[in-house]
Amino acid sequence: MALTTSRSAVSLSRRALRHYNSQNAPSVAAAVTHHPLAPTSSRTFATSASRPSEAAAAAAEAPRWSYTPTRMRAPFSPHITKDPSRSLWHVNDNPEKLDNALNTFLGRDGERMLPEELKWLAVTHKSFDQGRRGFNDRLAFLGRQICVLEATESIITSPPKYGNIVADPYADKRQPVEDPALRSLDNLSENQPSDLFTLEKLTKLAIDTGLSEVVRWKPRMPENPIGSGLNVVMSGAVYALVGAIALQNGGKAASRIVHERIMKRIRNILQQIFSGYLELLLNCTKFRMARIKISQPLVHQLQIQYVLIIPVLFAVLTVVILTTHGDVNIPLLYSQCHARSRLPALSHIPILGAPACFLVSAFMFATASMRAVAQLGVFLSFLGALLTVCRVEAARACNQRSWNIRFPALSWLAFNLIGGSFVWDLWIIPAFLKHAKDMRVERVKEDALEHGQGNEGPFEEERVMLERSFITRADIYAVPVAVAIGFIVPSILMLVLKDAASVAVWLFFPLLVAAVHLAVKFAAVRLLRDNGPLYLESHSPSMVLVYAVPFIASLFSHTFFIWSFFYKNDSRQMTRTVLKFVKIDFVFTAASVLYWVFVESGIVPAVLMLVFSVVLGPGAALCLTWIIREREICAFTVSGEENNGSEESDGDDSTVHEETPLLN
Repeated sequence: MALTTSRSAVSLSRRALRHYNSQNAPSVAAAVTHHPLAPTSSRTFATSASRPSEAAAAAAEAPRWSYTPTRMRAPFSPHITKDPSRSLWHVNDNPEKLDNALNTFLGRDGERMLPEELKWLAVTHKSFDQGRRGFNDRLAFLGRQICVLEATESIITSPPKYGNIVADPYADKRQPVEDPALRSLDNLSENQPSDLFTLEKLTKLAIDTGLSEVVRWKPRMPENPIGSGLNVVMSGAVYALVGAIALQNGGKAASRIVHERIMKRIRNILQQIFSGYLELLLNCTKFRMARIKISQPLVHQLQIQYVLIIPVLFAVLTVVILTTHGDVNIPLLYSQCHARSRLPALSHIPILGAPACFLVSAFMFATASMRAVAQLGVFLSFLGALLTVCRVEAARACNQRSWNIRFPALSWLAFNLIGGSFVWDLWIIPAFLKHAKDMRVERVKEDALEHGQGNEGPFEEERVMLERSFITRADIYAVPVAVAIGFIVPSILMLVLKDAASVAVWLFFPLLVAAVHLAVKFAAVRLLRDNGPLYLESHSPSMVLVYAVPFIASLFSHTFFIWSFFYKNDSRQMTRTVLKFVKIDFVFTAASVLYWVFVESGIVPAVLMLVFSVVLGPGAALCLTWIIREREICAFTVSGEENNGSEESDGDDSTVHEETPLLN
């Protein structure tokens, strides 16, 4: 390290000495020439004296933004460049290009709103030329305050968003000031100016209007502009233009620019993103739409990457809606848990204490009123039905090769503690759809090999029923008992007791269900005489036994939910906030399951699921729909394999195998 430092010092000294010698060489030559015995050379003095005057004249004619001031230039640069490629960065120096960008950003005649020097100052970051040509920090500070002021005024002048005002428990002891004009102030509890003017939105605005192409800055890493602070630089340029307009044309003009040219565009950015994504989706699947058959499931007609576009879109929509409907109460609740002021016995646990306290506290608030219990009961009954169908699919012989389907406990634990609907959209549903696609491909290959070898094989319907049968009859008893003891009972205790202990037990219901399932299955295997495979849908008593618990729970919760609407809503603000997040998660989980049913079994079961949900509740509808779905899958598998040779290929090259016979 010392050797490297000394080498740098020696190199720097040599450069300084070389520069000093080059600067003093003309003066030494002039002194030698001006010897008394030598003739006077006016040419030498004229040359040395004319250079500074020419440079000064050229600098006086050039605009201030186009050059570095002479007195701010060091004789030599002490900077030692390690990577010369990072020193190369081109910025705009064309005034016409800047005027075009301002016309796009500010509107018609936007170039005339600012003088020449102020234009370039507003789009110059302090990283450009080491800030020696001026930079826009002060203009950006003024512009940001103006934008915050206009956004705050827009929020508090919009219609009130709190339709249900919580009754004041001390109304008989005090007289609060009530004015319709003051109710809009509560809008600031849901929306803040920082939610509108984010770095990402302002950067997107600068890129769309071409402002990013004229901003003068020098990234630290030219190969990674985002990592070098692109968002901060572009948002600063937008704010600086607002500040410059306010100084040059007044606050009224700046307010108009903020409302018409910035806020209006930012609010449409999200819509543009989704419209572009949908356009991409249509373009990707356009060539497939003409060949889709309504009578066949989509999972067997489209490639898997196209089938999974909708679940990914659901996950993105969940993030957007949860973000836009955010409330300050949720961060405050977590801050209380992080400060260990709520549930001390739980929040004092190292590392996991604050998140665990937050989850338990949230569900305690979600069960704090009768209306909340009714709404949460519908969601829990749907989860019970969904847990039942997942356990049913895990018991089928055809799903034993998929680890995610065979052992659903870990997936459900991640769903309940971490991801919510994200786990369904990005993990569980893709696992089921991919496995269904792979099973279809393998079945086509096996049939082709059997026909090529001249083997007729077993009857197709019996073969399909054998593949989709339970491995053991013990699962017929293990599934309903596990759901009843491991999920239904903890859910009822949580809704009735409403304490931290019952909520904490309920959060780990996937492990309870798995443990009870293993215990009951272990006992049933040893008690049953006939423990062979059984196709559930062919045995009505077994089918009723498996789906009875979630079906009855859904009917009861649906009835209680309808009955709760005839009474006043007794939910407080924190309860409504938590329930809002639960509702969003429930809606997207149910939508994902509906899409799952539609893709695997067709349009008829999906429509029936919607109808049954209105009449019987989502949980009971899922149980009935799952029975219909299974029959549709079995019927399509049999008919599809019988007519496989006459159908056209769906374009999936995965069905082609080097051992597949060319002729049947």
